[in-house]
Amino acid sequence: MTAAFPPPGAEVLCRRRSFAVHRAGRHLVAELLAPHRVLSNSAHVGGQRDDLRFLVNHQSCEAQGDRERHGLIAAAGPVAWHHRVCGELGLPVDETAVMGTAADMAYAAHRSAAFDDLRVDAFTTAGVAGNAARAGDPSAWTEAGEGWRRVSPPPGTINTILLIGCPVTPAAQTRAAVTMTEAKSAALADLAVPSRYSAAIATGTGTDQLCLAAPLDPERRPRDSASPHVKLGEIIGVAVKESVREALRWQNGLEASATRSVFHALGRFGLTEARAVERLAELLPAPRWELLDRNRKAVFFEPGVGAAAHALAAVLDRVACGTIPEGLSHEALRCQAARGARRVRPRCPALRPAAARRRARAERRLERSRAGRGCPVPSGGADPAGRPPRQRRLDRRSGRPRRRFGRRLPAGASDGSAGCGSGRRRRRRAAGLGGPGRLESVVERCRLPQ
Repeated sequence: MTAAFPPPGAEVLCRRRSFAVHRAGRHLVAELLAPHRVLSNSAHVGGQRDDLRFLVNHQSCEAQGDRERHGLIAAAGPVAWHHRVCGELGLPVDETAVMGTAADMAYAAHRSAAFDDLRVDAFTTAGVAGNAARAGDPSAWTEAGEGWRRVSPPPGTINTILLIGCPVTPAAQTRAAVTMTEAKSAALADLAVPSRYSAAIATGTGTDQLCLAAPLDPERRPRDSASPHVKLGEIIGVAVKESVREALRWQNGLEASATRSVFHALGRFGLTEARAVERLAELLPAPRWELLDRNRKAVFFEPGVGAAAHALAAVLDRVACGTIPEGLSHEALRCQAARGARRVRPRCPALRPAAARRRARAERRLERSRAGRGCPVPSGGADPAGRPPRQRRLDRRSGRPRRRFGRRLPAGASDGSAGCGSGRRRRRRAAGLGGPGRLESVVERCRLPQ
């Protein structure tokens, strides 16, 4: 290690027998304390090498609007900028792999996973607010004979330093890089991160970088595989996936509970909150719109509404992939939209005119019944207007009044009394389906929630 590193005040994030990871301002540095084979896409010493001692993740500019610093990097070129970063840290240029990002090093996430004698540590910074992309999306840069030319600005990147605690073969190290990429894409899929260049779910960003190091220890047999079928691949996937999710939570505020909103699910198809609010204000009467506007977050983040919105997005994805014929897409989309509407209605009573009408009809029936206007009187009780209770037909064999559904009453019991022989009527009366007060129970069931 050079005399200039680590600088005063550097924070030690992790220390193992074969490496130490420090955070110093805009830099995250992994110092390799033993020989390692490193696979990286560093501009100056990228590829697979055995002579590197430092792995650096560097915040080269701010996340938004830092055009001055971005211009300096573009003018210097990636190799010259590599030399400048190493000079700031006092590290040897030819023994240091450097990655650049706009993500804040304060939000770097560290996750580790282990099984028996296997252990991996992942250190990730991530930002997807402006540069998330899916493989095959329209690109942002082109390389010509005179150099690089920008097609559109590319903010955001996902950088990961992965330190494997056991020797691996060159083939296994290359497979570990594939497993890292799959884990990163799985984390983005879990959070439904949209691509900024198409209507698909992103698989990464256009500027993602990695450094993957494994020790060169002749006394230990190198592992031959890092695929998801073996434990080494499993723990690589776990560590990288969790570190990416944690970095996105700090950098962009992305976590599972925050992705349930309608606009996160359907924003990649053009639905924004501003457009939805504008259209709802046009369609709804003023009192209903005012109530919805006051409860906007409760409605748009309601889990059932979010489930319907994600189902809509899944249908649109399947139509784009050709799984669902386009001719059936409209019917499928209407079904999912109806599910979402059913979830919104209980949340906002003002959007439920049908329930209000049912309650009004039940109340009118109750009033007519009490006023003696010809509506049925609850069986077993006297009418407020003075009419006698309605009588049941007599049973031909016993001469006693018959119960409903053709069943006879027990001896000594009259219709509507507490002495009926079966519990069926008592259960129906308790449920509000018959007996005295059934109209009152209908009104109570039709009441709107407060």
